[in-house]
Amino acid sequence: MKKLLITLSLISPFSFAGWGDVYYCQMTHFVKVNLDGEATSWKLERFKLTLDNDRQAMVFGKNGYFSGAEWTITRHPAVGDVWTFSTRGTVGNFNGRKLLVAAIVPEDMTNIAADCDKF
Repeated sequence: MKKLLITLSLISPFSFAGWGDVYYCQMTHFVKVNLDGEATSWKLERFKLTLDNDRQAMVFGKNGYFSGAEWTITRHPAVGDVWTFSTRGTVGNFNGRKLLVAAIVPEDMTNIAADCDKF
């Protein structure tokens, strides 16, 4: 019974991300890979993001790697309430708890994972 209650609370609509929600996130993985295949780990950062309804975007706070970034997002409630984004070589998804980002530019590739908590 206890497992059932925990499962139901995790899939409850109240646990889903929604417009206007503010999150504080902590990177768990931040790696860049150069053209030679050499991987470099970068300093893990904390950051803030907001799901802005007016802009239909994920808007980041003014510090760190994502400083001031704004990505148009699309919500996919049929696949577990996932939000996705794609812009100029950067793609990712957010499910209200985890943020995954992959960016490819001519000189390197960046992969970031972060754990997020609703404020």
